[in-house]
Amino acid sequence: MKETGSDLFEQKCLRNIIEYFDDIDSWEIAKKMYAVLEEKGPIFRIKTILEALDYNVSGKTMIMDDLININPTPCVIYYNDSEDQGYFLILEQIQKKEECYEFLLKHPEDGHMILTEQKFSEAWCYIRHNKKCKGFLFILEMSSPKKALHKNVK
Repeated sequence: MKETGSDLFEQKCLRNIIEYFDDIDSWEIAKKMYAVLEEKGPIFRIKTILEALDYNVSGKTMIMDDLININPTPCVIYYNDSEDQGYFLILEQIQKKEECYEFLLKHPEDGHMILTEQKFSEAWCYIRHNKKCKGFLFILEMSSPKKALHKNVK
């Protein structure tokens, strides 16, 4: 499999997700599947691999207010903080701090990041529809009862 810079980073994002929600043994399966699915888009690849690892994966778009009110954490978000291609991060927690909210994210290279509501919104809300700005996320649930969520998941 050829690894461009973005392919390699996408694999780091996928590994970050798998290590958070599952275990390192699943990473070997995911790497093989990634090679088979390399011609597909990143959202399709991530969803297909997570489903193969026995997760029910729901892709959702929502406005910022809904994300805060529903608070589906932990979840996987599509994040785009540059002019380049976006990538996947784990949104671990949304917490109210005084008059605004803070977002705790897990980044595959930078570790944990805490962003203000404005900074998070600028990178997450990239879909424009009916004068509203939405972001994309995956909500993961276990398909089988024997599979346990990551220790950080409440």
